[in-house]
Amino acid sequence: MSVRANHAPVDEGRINRLTPTQRQCLRMVARLMTSKEIALELGIASDTVDKHLKAAIAILGARNRQQAARMFADFEQTQPPQQLGTQSPELVPRPSSGIAKALSAGDAVKQNGAGQTELREGRSPFDAGVPVDRPKWLLPIPLDGRRGNHLKPVERLVWIFGIMVLIILSLALLASAAETIGRIASAVAADA
Repeated sequence: MSVRANHAPVDEGRINRLTPTQRQCLRMVARLMTSKEIALELGIASDTVDKHLKAAIAILGARNRQQAARMFADFEQTQPPQQLGTQSPELVPRPSSGIAKALSAGDAVKQNGAGQTELREGRSPFDAGVPVDRPKWLLPIPLDGRRGNHLKPVERLVWIFGIMVLIILSLALLASAAETIGRIASAVAADA
């Protein structure tokens, strides 16, 4: 069974019209990442990822994001590897497609209802798809440069409740301090 789609090779002019972000998104689609996973990786909204992918699909003339990713990966495989100015030629790796990596890793290949070949990433039964580097205690403000709220609804409610409790405790402490200062002032005034 062949994984290659029936598409004509993409001319270099179309590839050159892709922005760097569109190229990154296509590489990640080839690695079988979802829009949400790509958004987390790039630090942008998933809607923005979808817009980049739609623009890339239009530029490449593809039918869907998977075909666009395959077309881009096929094009990158035909290009010579880029060498850094001070890098030894022996250290330049050959690019490989995310699809080829997936097949070599033993992931599932199956036909979908439309007769297209799909790859399904093999996952551990314990893998919930949550990024490993996610901090244990999430703050209600973004510290890593991401925009927007990245908390789940339950996490938001916990933060709202926690902030309310802190405000109530602070007001109680302030009232207690004011009462104590008032008593001290009354005692000093009575002695005078």
